[in-house]
Amino acid sequence: MANVDLLAYVNENREEFSGQMTFEPSFAYWFNYLLEKLVRIFEWKGLPFDQINLELPTMTAGFAGFVNDSKAGFMCAPGGLNGPTWSPMVFKNFTYAAPTAEGGQRTIYAPYTAVGRLGNCVLVNNTSLRTSIIPLVDRYATLLAHEDINIVNTGLNMRYDNVFTAETDSTVDSIKSWRKKLFRGIFAPIVDKSLSNSPIAIPSGSQNKGQAHKDAIESRQEILRMFFAEVGVRMSREKKGNLIAAEVQQDDQMLLFNISDMLKQREAAAAEISSVFNLEVSVMLSPEFQTIETESNDGDN
Repeated sequence: MANVDLLAYVNENREEFSGQMTFEPSFAYWFNYLLEKLVRIFEWKGLPFDQINLELPTMTAGFAGFVNDSKAGFMCAPGGLNGPTWSPMVFKNFTYAAPTAEGGQRTIYAPYTAVGRLGNCVLVNNTSLRTSIIPLVDRYATLLAHEDINIVNTGLNMRYDNVFTAETDSTVDSIKSWRKKLFRGIFAPIVDKSLSNSPIAIPSGSQNKGQAHKDAIESRQEILRMFFAEVGVRMSREKKGNLIAAEVQQDDQMLLFNISDMLKQREAAAAEISSVFNLEVSVMLSPEFQTIETESNDGDN
């Protein structure tokens, strides 16, 4: 195996790395980060494939079909629902396609039919309304990306908090070059004669620079906490010692309400998969996540 000179790689790609804290790269980072955390909330056992191949289509599309494809074997794929129905939530058929699978139409398993067990497809729902997780991830990735920019800007303002004025494009380029050096942590003078004998800066404000930076960091953590709370997972470092018992109970009930529906849908799908395909499949909340505790206060003696 060839050795990789990490420092040389970083130096060669420094310009690319320095742009990672702009909105678009930061949004992409947080979108992938949040989605990766979500697909690990539940732990499946007995699946004939990695659980990400079930959770990813289920969460992103809102539902997916578990089938035994004649070419690909057991698989879970996004698809469409069709067939005569009396309800917007009840369908007869599931249609899917994949590059290496036979695809086609399958009959959705319906345990309540009069003639007994029917169907060669089990529908795995993300929620009872088959809602996708993507709008939630998109919303919070946007908030976190903007907060990243705030953290960078307040951090740079701790190095220098004035706003320059310039009359020529060459002076503008000199100022931009100097600010880029500050961004990289290099302190250097501005080499530009037009700035040597004239007022060069306008105060940008009197706010405490250190406090603004700290507020931006805490705001990002609060946004992360809000995201996991909407899903129904408490962050491991979140404490309830400052809440009264009634507030804790209300908070716990809201968290349970959010995540219990997602777990219920998966437990129902696991039971049906086991029955239809003669597999022993089960699902539970992943132990990696800090779930709801029964105590009313973490600090009680």
